[in-house]
Amino acid sequence: WTGVLGTEVLGIWLKYSQLNDVNATDTSFEHNTIATGNDFGLVKLFRFPSVKKGANFKKYVGHSAHVTNVRFTADKHHLVTLGGGDHAIFQWRFIPDGQEAQAGAGEEEEVETGGGRSNSQ
Repeated sequence: WTGVLGTEVLGIWLKYSQLNDVNATDTSFEHNTIATGNDFGLVKLFRFPSVKKGANFKKYVGHSAHVTNVRFTADKHHLVTLGGGDHAIFQWRFIPDGQEAQAGAGEEEEVETGGGRSNSQ
């Protein structure tokens, strides 16, 4: 799934977002995860399908401008994101839920609800 519109991806949209805020998506079906890139320079991960508007997500910051595209690698171990204004190409390591304990110690991620509140401590 690479579309930004449809019932399967209603959850990637915040309550008051515009239809051009999310620029790209890609899905890892084997991990039930959809990645998004938006106009605010954020890369977000949601559960897929994400049918409830304002769903919980994990966000990652790196780009200094809008994110124009996101794609999982063929082995689904990495996510590649393309920046617009910063002309950057990032490669992110993708660690599915349930495998965080195997990740490097000390790595942090931020989990938010669709309303912008943080669930992290």
